[in-house]
Amino acid sequence: MGKKLLMSTYSVLIFDLDGTILDSTGIYSPKLQAQLPKGGPDIIPGAYKTVAKLAKEGYTLAIATSMDHVSLKVTLAHFKLDSLFKYTISADESKPKPNPLMLYMILSKIEFDLKKKISKDECLMIGDAHSDIDMANTFGIDSVQVRTGIFDKKWKKPPTAIIKDITKLPEWLDDRKRMA
Repeated sequence: MGKKLLMSTYSVLIFDLDGTILDSTGIYSPKLQAQLPKGGPDIIPGAYKTVAKLAKEGYTLAIATSMDHVSLKVTLAHFKLDSLFKYTISADESKPKPNPLMLYMILSKIEFDLKKKISKDECLMIGDAHSDIDMANTFGIDSVQVRTGIFDKKWKKPPTAIIKDITKLPEWLDDRKRMA
């Protein structure tokens, strides 16, 4: 008897920030990030609308970023994303990517707040770099790589999917639900 392929229905979406939501190619200095709007990144066209749509649909949204905590808070507030992401982990609060500690910490925070266990099958990591994909694979969750930002294929194991940019994520999630 063959194994039935089960498609996950995700409830937790964990995003990388630089290169996934923000067009920050070449801007990785925390000092530059903190000086927004001058010299800082810009939001990827359609990213705010996409993230707001996903939040409205009931997904729990989180950020796992290599940015430092202060720059993260300034950046989220500047782009009015702070109200959409209740859960954030920055590089100075955890071990750097691709170590999966960031994902463990985010999932622990969510489980504590919701007072329920969240299965790894319910979690999806969305990022542009191999470190995002490797982190997700090491932690044991699915991942989607966006073709914005760094977009490299240096991962140890490929992502669950590759999409053009973050604006294509709702469509991919809807397709996934239909197949479940």
